[in-house]
Amino acid sequence: MTPRDRLLSAIHRRPVDRTAVGSATSVANLEQMDETGAAFPDVHLDGERKARLAAGAHTILGYGAIMPCFSIVSEASALGCEVDWGDRESMPAVRTFSWEDPAQVVTPEDLLDRPPVRAVLDALRLLRAQYPDRVALIGKAMGPRTLACRLHGVQQYLLETLTDPEHVRAFLERLQGVTALFGQAQLAAGADSFASPTTPPAI
Repeated sequence: MTPRDRLLSAIHRRPVDRTAVGSATSVANLEQMDETGAAFPDVHLDGERKARLAAGAHTILGYGAIMPCFSIVSEASALGCEVDWGDRESMPAVRTFSWEDPAQVVTPEDLLDRPPVRAVLDALRLLRAQYPDRVALIGKAMGPRTLACRLHGVQQYLLETLTDPEHVRAFLERLQGVTALFGQAQLAAGADSFASPTTPPAI
């Protein structure tokens, strides 16, 4: 079995010849950045560098899967949040929030062409071309709850789950389309599967 066959068989609870190993989260570290020549923060907006760093999961660590999504702010940035992309040793962070009211939620027609989102799709296409059958590709699309936390503010979101649950529910309903659109685009770009985190981050 190829690493891809093994991992996808394990996911579907079919027989495998040995234990499948992969990760649905980022495994990038400083040593991999040095070895691949692709590093934070540049990889966040560059599909080629993103693919090169992500491939280290297979070429360096020996995993049967590659997951080229290194942060949880790609969609938030593409939807108007100001993002600090960090540096070589830190993760990106949202600095401003786009929306105060669910009525403001709009999915731009060019969402998939905006740099943080396009970089993920470009990386998946490059990786699929490089590893057509050997390695499983795992995408990542933020669930509506994580998107609401990023776009409305974590503290505000959590407070409103108690003080105004209908307001929160409206955000979740309107953000479902973003998750579906980005997830479907990743599958079309070559992902075999994708993770969709939905738990709000800690304050």
